[in-house]
Amino acid sequence: MSVQDDIRDVRAGLSFHVGRALPCEFAGLVDEFGLRAGSWVFPVLSADPLPCRETPVERLAKLGKFLRERAEMASIGMLVPGDPGWPAGTGCDDLPCLWVQGDTDVAAAVTEAVAVTGSRACTSYGGHVAASLATDMAGAGWTVVTTASLGVSRHAIGGVLAVAQAKPVLLAACGLDQCGGHHRGPIVQHAASRGTVISVFPPGCELTRSRAQVTDHLLYRMALGSVLVEASLRGGAVQAARQAAEAGCRVWAVPGPITSAMSAGCHQLLRAGAAQVATAADEVMAALRDTSDRPLLAFTIHATVRWDDGGLLVAQLAPFQVWAGTPAHAANEGLDVVLAAHRGRARVDLVVQAPSGSREEISIEVAGPVTAESC
Repeated sequence: MSVQDDIRDVRAGLSFHVGRALPCEFAGLVDEFGLRAGSWVFPVLSADPLPCRETPVERLAKLGKFLRERAEMASIGMLVPGDPGWPAGTGCDDLPCLWVQGDTDVAAAVTEAVAVTGSRACTSYGGHVAASLATDMAGAGWTVVTTASLGVSRHAIGGVLAVAQAKPVLLAACGLDQCGGHHRGPIVQHAASRGTVISVFPPGCELTRSRAQVTDHLLYRMALGSVLVEASLRGGAVQAARQAAEAGCRVWAVPGPITSAMSAGCHQLLRAGAAQVATAADEVMAALRDTSDRPLLAFTIHATVRWDDGGLLVAQLAPFQVWAGTPAHAANEGLDVVLAAHRGRARVDLVVQAPSGSREEISIEVAGPVTAESC
């Protein structure tokens, strides 16, 4: 089912506020779209809306239409939940939309994906390890996800591009029309021609620290597992890795010299049990393929089904539990349970609650007619 242009316009307008303070008059729309205001997507709600003749929907739609036109001029595509290629069950479900260049089937790209990340100021050791891991994983048929930044990520994407058939997935912490800098431009263009380049920020958005933080957090939630190659104790990559581990994501860290400040963050994660040791790509790939030793957690699923049968109808399901290794897998399990009982065209809203209390909210459009009798 195609998503209507007016909904796309509003989602595009909301994406302008990702990683920034969200005006409070848009809070209701955020709730309506199943996003989480106050989370890492929208960190702060501002206090008092300014007087305006236009409604919040009209304001966002006007902004979104402009952004979509700008994206089209720059050959940038837009994905929203319900589109073919939308990576449901990942951290993307918290976001209004994705802006994409290259292959738009993001869901297929991240089906068997590993993220490789680390400091933007890596050592020669870190660069060598990142390139080696990425090359080996890409050569084995895995998708390598990384960011469009310097340091570890740049070496990782170089390792992927060295493999002839590899299709990288690159996350940019700015608008995709802002990735043409001297250092990043050729790499981003090459990645788009071979695979997929994604941003959660619309055209025109420049790189900022908060946008880089949002991108770092999303990176860990798009792949089956993530490898942190190098990071200082104060680096944002360590914080993102720790929070990802707490949410049930699989994280590996590469040990380094005990005298290197750039390995201190990895060592801290290993000591705390937030990451597993990674010394070779084979170890990571084997562990991801073998689910027998993966600890399963009891996730609680809260589900709501909405459909239109001559009038909006809503079915609130009783909470139920599924056992899974990650929030993404729990979401898939929960969706299977819901769809087994509720067939047809509807919007399914899932809240996946981990044992730690962290929550992931996912909205999925399901094709086919739904009747009151089926629910």
